[in-house]
Amino acid sequence: MKRIEVAYIAGLFDGEGCIRWAESARISITSCWPHHLYWIKRMFGCGHIRVVHSGDDKRKTAYRWEVSGKGAVVFLEIVRPYLREKAHQADLLITLVRYPPSAAIRKRMIGELKSHKRIDYGSA
Repeated sequence: MKRIEVAYIAGLFDGEGCIRWAESARISITSCWPHHLYWIKRMFGCGHIRVVHSGDDKRKTAYRWEVSGKGAVVFLEIVRPYLREKAHQADLLITLVRYPPSAAIRKRMIGELKSHKRIDYGSA
């Protein structure tokens, strides 16, 4: 993959992506334009794409590329140098998978990762 492609994917992920923990590492990108999601799936060779909202009179159809487990961690390791908004979340997830499930530090990191979902940055 070219650096410019990785940087583009990282920017898209920073704006439209999600990092979470649900029994394993999970990442996703949601978009109304599925073509770049299929391109990302080909580039990384993992994940699946599904419709998360069928279009209607008021909204376009929305698609989501989702990856879990090792594929999610590898994705984050590759795009991490270009992330801004999700850099800290990526660091947490990349690090926490290195600890055994029973480790207290892992539980704290999962809690910190979840707390990022509740941050309100206010109006711009």
